[in-house]
Amino acid sequence: YAIKRIKSQSEGVDFTYLKEIRILKEIHSSNVIKIHDTFYDTQNAYIVYEYMDTDLRFLIDNVKLSENMIKQITYQILKGLNSIHNKNLLHRDMKPENILINLKGEVKIADFGMARNISTPERGMTRNIVTNVYRSPELFFGANYYSSSVDIWSLGCIIGEM
Repeated sequence: YAIKRIKSQSEGVDFTYLKEIRILKEIHSSNVIKIHDTFYDTQNAYIVYEYMDTDLRFLIDNVKLSENMIKQITYQILKGLNSIHNKNLLHRDMKPENILINLKGEVKIADFGMARNISTPERGMTRNIVTNVYRSPELFFGANYYSSSVDIWSLGCIIGEM
């Protein structure tokens, strides 16, 4: 297991913590990180996840990825994104650090702190998402309304980096 600690705010539990739990309980995919438990104490909230050995950033920086490895990783990320998008959710922070990999070669998307439901398109969305290197053009040009294309653009940047 891996445990993520979220420091409590003076106003109570951080909304991001609750949102991430709700989203992860909604998505059932072999390519999205699984949440096992949650608990809290007087100063912190905790999320217990399945354990993954490393992230894609480590592999990109330290391993020469073969074309076949890149295809396998990309395929699994696409399966995870498909599950996320089928639930009318956007991840909005796709980057190698949020793609976890175990020693069996299983790939899982993690960190849903920036995720957003898109079932209410009339509500504008923030442009202040995604690390700049992986940010899509519409976000740079100030779009308040966008779709799953922001996650797909980020994935394209990740593939290029691999």
